[in-house]
Amino acid sequence: MTEENSKSHSVLDELSEREGFKRFEKTTDPFSDLVCLRDLRASVEKEGRKDLAEALGWEIQAHELMLRSWRHGGKNVHALLPISEGRDREGRRVVAPDLQKFSPEMLLYFRTRSDRTVNPILTARFGDILWTKQKDHKAADKAIDAYLESAAEFLDKGDYVEFTNRFGRATSIAVEANSASWGQKLIERARSYLDRLASKKEYRWVMEVLFDLVGFPKEWMKDHYDHVIERADRGYQWSNPKHPTADLSFADYLKIKEMAYKRQGSKAKAEHCRVQEAQCYERLGL
Repeated sequence: MTEENSKSHSVLDELSEREGFKRFEKTTDPFSDLVCLRDLRASVEKEGRKDLAEALGWEIQAHELMLRSWRHGGKNVHALLPISEGRDREGRRVVAPDLQKFSPEMLLYFRTRSDRTVNPILTARFGDILWTKQKDHKAADKAIDAYLESAAEFLDKGDYVEFTNRFGRATSIAVEANSASWGQKLIERARSYLDRLASKKEYRWVMEVLFDLVGFPKEWMKDHYDHVIERADRGYQWSNPKHPTADLSFADYLKIKEMAYKRQGSKAKAEHCRVQEAQCYERLGL
């Protein structure tokens, strides 16, 4: 073990005995529970323990990054983003936390944390940071596995926002890592999730899973596009035609079908969906 590794383990050995750190280890909402770490940092600073305070500062920065999801070009995008963004006096962009400025010492600490924590939510965060910064494929594997474990837990609780964020980030990392093996596992998992969501008539979240799937490489999805199209067709049942925003839902499902048809090489069917999408937006005045 290197001196740096030994230091990380030593710091974590001490932190693991502190009540605030123990409470945080059980978190299901790290951002909301950061008060545990902030209070502990203030306490160790009073003790003059700069090493512990520094490690807690790193930990806080890791969990101030926000897992965000949005749609771009007809695909879902999932990424860790800073909690704040602005400009300095010279007009330069300033973000906090700045993932690009995470030091090698911080990353070593996060690697040690990832190896030692038993909380999948925390494992996913540390693994994601290591993948994003270092393109470490072992870290990617750990992050995907942990995101899937925590996604399943949120699905069981009916917290569909957290479920789709975490499942979606797992799909993004698999694509970034070009891992076909993970791709197939994620497709199988998605089909199971789609069954569960549809059985509860949660078609809003069916849509999100389908958008994640159509963002996969064609080689991964070649045997699954028909299933995606079938699921998108069923999504119409969820949308109430009389609702003022029904056309937005129709357009989203049509976009899913359009992308699936394109990847199958069915240009005429894809174009038909595109025209229908345009008509939806026209009715909405968009």
